[in-house]
Amino acid sequence: MNSDNNENELDYREENLILDYDLEKKKPLLRVDKGIAQHLKYYQKKGVIFMWDSCFESIELTKSSPGSGCILAHCMGLGKTFQVVTLVYTLLTNKVTEIKRVLILCPKSTVLNWVDEFNMWQKKAESQSRIQLFQAGESSKRKKILHKWHTEGGVLIMSYQKFFSSSKIKNNQLYLLDPGADLVVCDEGHILKEKKSQISNLVKRVNTKRRIVLTGTPLQNNLDEYHCIFDFVKPYLLGTEKEYKNLFVNPIKNGQYNNSTDADVRMMKIRTDVLDRKLIGCIQRYNYDETIKNILPKKIEYVIYLKLSKIQINLHKAYEKFIERLVFSTCLSTHRVIEYFLSVFDKNRSKHDCPFKFKGRWLKNSDYFLIDGQVKEIDRQKFMAQFNDPKNLQGRLMIVSTQVACLGVNLIGANRVIIFEPHYNPSADLQSIFRIFRYGQKKVSYIYRFVGVGTLEETVYNRQVTKLSLSNRVLDKKETKRHFNEEELDISVNVPLRLPSDSPEFPPPEDNVLSSILKRLKDSIHCYTEHDSLLQHQVRFTLVITD
Repeated sequence: MNSDNNENELDYREENLILDYDLEKKKPLLRVDKGIAQHLKYYQKKGVIFMWDSCFESIELTKSSPGSGCILAHCMGLGKTFQVVTLVYTLLTNKVTEIKRVLILCPKSTVLNWVDEFNMWQKKAESQSRIQLFQAGESSKRKKILHKWHTEGGVLIMSYQKFFSSSKIKNNQLYLLDPGADLVVCDEGHILKEKKSQISNLVKRVNTKRRIVLTGTPLQNNLDEYHCIFDFVKPYLLGTEKEYKNLFVNPIKNGQYNNSTDADVRMMKIRTDVLDRKLIGCIQRYNYDETIKNILPKKIEYVIYLKLSKIQINLHKAYEKFIERLVFSTCLSTHRVIEYFLSVFDKNRSKHDCPFKFKGRWLKNSDYFLIDGQVKEIDRQKFMAQFNDPKNLQGRLMIVSTQVACLGVNLIGANRVIIFEPHYNPSADLQSIFRIFRYGQKKVSYIYRFVGVGTLEETVYNRQVTKLSLSNRVLDKKETKRHFNEEELDISVNVPLRLPSDSPEFPPPEDNVLSSILKRLKDSIHCYTEHDSLLQHQVRFTLVITD
């Protein structure tokens, strides 16, 4: 009976977006503005209520308790920013909450996006109340801005870099650290995953315990990072690092390989379930399967295994002979190579004997755009607006570095993504993909992942699959096939070139473009596979865990 009453109460709260309710007088104490609420999707309503319940719980407790934190781990493109704007607007425009100051930390590239979101959604509110927005500004004016925000209240939107430099100045610590804000929101919160990073340690010094982390990829490389993020929002919940490793990291890792023993696999599943139960109420997860998959046109991801040319094989073998240590970095030279070929295509477009059968003109900032770390923020916004404009039929290619594509980039004007090389952190490639596969996309999205067959790239991609499988188990409660053993995933040693045998037979792909390319370049392509087929959910056996 109580369970039914709780469910009915939750449904009523979600439908009317009531955050706090007086049971005796039977009237709402705090509710979201109807003008904003009508635009929220069902999972966004759940997200707003989740953040309130986790950090505040009730108006009465906001006045007597320091509160707590949570992680909003909705997948990329599901409107986490809008959910935070909704909660913050509700808090600051209702004096009964006594919440006055909110600090939003975010990457530099998303500061303007946060400002735009607040301005847009405030205008849709039925209430005439408006909240003050502050940006950190230039260092010479920053102290004045911080003082005004701290005195008058409102929302301070600040990049992590400016927060770091400002917090080191003693006079600013009153505003930013102690007492600081009444609520701290960390956008792209996986930035805090490194326990030894200066940013992570400084953010942890913020006095307020009401902390919200926003991230579509809370688990990226390993479970150790997971502990660091949770220790920020719920200190000591997962115990010490040593306890956490013994209880969760080691047993889950031991059972994730295709040559793991049955006992290790069973222990992995048990500890995964225990971890999941422990974190109930601390993290809310929605992935695209549950939300936008059936709303947007579908997404198809292909992994295309490329054969090496004779020159590439000789270079690789020479590299093997002389290399003694590997230094991994994100190389931007690929962008310059693409630009070179586009210039060749453009110069030779009128020549009938041109070996490159690539039609059309290719002029920079007109037919194609390049965004990397050197492009100014104002130019990024301009290029993206031009590229996404459906009336602009001329701009048809965007070249973006993976690091830049991870943050604050919306490219729904495109429906095809080419990832030239797998990133060591799979979330970087995922973030790139979700720049086009998001609300507003009107076409089928095609993703092409290039992998040099038999090279280190293949090992890196296989590690990506293993990391994504781990994320699926822990975050999404999905059991995926264990494809590789530990030795096959080792990149600590020099990986020799493994030349493949004859190309296997494979069916024609659904994508007509790829099908045409496979026919024309069969000597250059070893095979292809669909990425999602490696991460399909397997039926999971039920575990009965007793105390």
